[in-house]
Amino acid sequence: MEPIVIEYLDPKKESERPNVVRMRSRILRPGEYIKLRTEAGPFYRSLFDAALLTGMRVVELKLFLQNPDWFDGTFIHIPRIAIKKRKATVTQRWVHLSIKGRTIIENLHRSINHDDIPTEQGLIKYLKACAERAGIGSAGINMKMFRKTYESWLISSYPERKEEVFLSQGHNSLTALRHYVNLPFTESDRMEMKEYVDGWK
Repeated sequence: MEPIVIEYLDPKKESERPNVVRMRSRILRPGEYIKLRTEAGPFYRSLFDAALLTGMRVVELKLFLQNPDWFDGTFIHIPRIAIKKRKATVTQRWVHLSIKGRTIIENLHRSINHDDIPTEQGLIKYLKACAERAGIGSAGINMKMFRKTYESWLISSYPERKEEVFLSQGHNSLTALRHYVNLPFTESDRMEMKEYVDGWK
């Protein structure tokens, strides 16, 4: 089955070359995520699970690890100071979590220290190596992939809750709608998503 790779404008360069500078990012199927995760070491498995199931950017995840009280047992509240994206459309947000996501976040600080997280470039290099070993190819593999993948899974699983999904991920409807609606997931993909999205609230 062909990998799902989306293209989008690079927000950092859009003003310089509008409609020209494009980024590519993979949208993983659940089976591909399992294969990728299997090739990672224990530290990276925890990191990738957290990146996927929270939809937080790397900088937000690092700040959250320094501020575990942002998690109230149900939601993660990300204040404005943590939202570093230049053109962010929200000033703060509450990250909704699935049952699996809440379990992972409750134990995250025991397995990851924020100082141990490599640079984003280092993470991408490691990700691509894992992807190649897993046999899923490295096209579009990057850290943004986790946010985009999970958002697409949530929209596929909860199409009636698009607005909640977009706000939880820190987007507005217009930004996210272009990328994540109508992706070619199979019925088998949707069944495998349930482990990751059940109980999302």
